[in-house]
Amino acid sequence: MSEQLPSQAQVVTKRALDLAAGAYFCHFGEPEREARRRGSIRAMQRSSREFAQVLEQFASRAAPHVRGEHATADMRAEVEAIARAYADWSFAVNAAAEACRDD
Repeated sequence: MSEQLPSQAQVVTKRALDLAAGAYFCHFGEPEREARRRGSIRAMQRSSREFAQVLEQFASRAAPHVRGEHATADMRAEVEAIARAYADWSFAVNAAAEACRDD
């Protein structure tokens, strides 16, 4: 298992989260910018759901280990899935934040 997140993973700051949340409410009169905003929030919604699902799967698979039952040899596949989901989510959040910035 690699020590680094996939190359597309990005840091998500509080400011980016605020801007991404604002993308749901800002509207642009220019059709191209409005289409970009709408596409970015759809991508953020999708990646947020996928990220939550991967985290839930991780928690479910980890539960037996917490109880002292060793049901699997390791959790590497789950950790890799989290890394991929985080990378996708971070990219989507930052794209939505960028879509709502004032030019």
